Amino acid sequence: EEDGGIASSQHSVGQANEDHLPPSNGDNHLPPIIDDCTPLDHSRRMEIAKSHGFIYDEEQGVKSILEALTPHEHTLLADDNMPLRHYRAEKGNLKEAIRKIKCTLKWREEFDVE
Repeated sequence: EEDGGIASSQHSVGQANEDHLPPSNGDNHLPPIIDDCTPLDHSRRMEIAKSHGFIYDEEQGVKSILEALTPHEHTLLADDNMPLRHYRAEKGNLKEAIRKIKCTLKWREEFDVE
């Protein structure tokens, strides 16, 4: 069947790739990291973060973002993976990921987004 010239990936979007999950630190109150990327995607994220002077650690990044949020901001999160998406979008820049997720949560509250 014709795929429109786009090569198919081994992993579908949203499919967990458990071979590349970071080791758990035993902190069970955090949502599990969903690794929906290939090993190449993950290594590229690490390279990009390093080239910008950041250490790329998704588990620690998500934990730090969640710690930076107020209890009220936690109630505004769209889902458990929102901090991870912001961390990935900022390529390991934790300060910017926290700033942007706080702005997003403020926007969600102001516009009554559920």
